[in-house]
Amino acid sequence: MKHQESTLQNTCVRWFRYQYPQLVIYAVPNGGSRNVREAQRLKAEGVLAGVADLVVLLPEGKSLYIEMKVKGNRQTQNQKDFQNKAIALGHTYAVCYTFEEFQKVIENFTAKPARNITLEHIRQSVEISTGEPLKSSPQYLKVFCGIAKKHYNATNKEIAKYLQKSLSSISYYVKQNSQLTNSKGYNLLFKDIENSFLERCK
Repeated sequence: MKHQESTLQNTCVRWFRYQYPQLVIYAVPNGGSRNVREAQRLKAEGVLAGVADLVVLLPEGKSLYIEMKVKGNRQTQNQKDFQNKAIALGHTYAVCYTFEEFQKVIENFTAKPARNITLEHIRQSVEISTGEPLKSSPQYLKVFCGIAKKHYNATNKEIAKYLQKSLSSISYYVKQNSQLTNSKGYNLLFKDIENSFLERCK
């Protein structure tokens, strides 16, 4: 299983460095067997269990964390904890099981936002779709943050400044949006607003 993940990761890194020589991707070598003394030394130096396999440095101070898996291999609890912390702090996190998934994630998050896409467009889409002010419901704010992350690559700081809310509030909304992806009712609301937003951006 580990050998398969290693092969997949090697392929992804080679492709990325060929396609995006101006960007940075690096691995976090948390795996492998170590003796007790070496493990203790590395932990004291800052090695953290659960950190994603790959880190991609993007323009404008953004970063993308990618956990590589193969079919049948699941995230550990430490990896899930790290994912939640990274998302809450405004970073992007993805789990990829195939090269195609990795390629899609990279292409989505390295694409520059279209010139006619702004946070104001997202706000208008929320209010037109729901018929209510954006700030009238926490659900609308969660959707706003989700779309801002997905289509505008916005940082938590950018969203907080636009909405005039604290960074901790935005981190909460971003995290909630991620956790509610399996909720049928929330997904319907998200898709409805997202479709309205995409239509406005044509």
